[in-house]
Amino acid sequence: MVEALNDENSQVCITATDALIEIGDVATDALMKSLDHEKVNVRCDATRALGEIGNKKCVDKIINMLYDEWVNVRIYAVTSLGKLNDTKAVPALIDVMKNRSENDLVRAGAAAALGVLRDQRALLPLRELIMEAEALGELEDTALKSFKKIMAANWQAIPGASQQKKPATV
Repeated sequence: MVEALNDENSQVCITATDALIEIGDVATDALMKSLDHEKVNVRCDATRALGEIGNKKCVDKIINMLYDEWVNVRIYAVTSLGKLNDTKAVPALIDVMKNRSENDLVRAGAAAALGVLRDQRALLPLRELIMEAEALGELEDTALKSFKKIMAANWQAIPGASQQKKPATV
């Protein structure tokens, strides 16, 4: 089935990817091997499928896909890392988001993935990205939404944010 990702017909590739997603964990190892394929469409489909399957053993391989030469692969990588829900990806996603030479869609995807992961380590980099912007574009808007998600998920850990108990009146 994995060989079908290499088919010349894009519909066959899409159907094969969807079938591999349905198969689930059993397909993980073969898909991880496909991340090293020479064809960009195979790497894209494998990256997408691994994110949908959700097996965390592929997190390191997907992190490596953040540095693929093709922007489409990197877009699937940031999306998949959010879906895999493993905070091991947070430092790499922060680096991608902060990289001004990276494609804005990839950077926005990294910001969105950080919001999904809700890890406090992303708060300061997200805030810096928002504050440095001259105008709020898609990237900054996504960063702001992610910042809010992380704050909402972690509000009790923020100094001064916990509810104060009112003294009892006699």
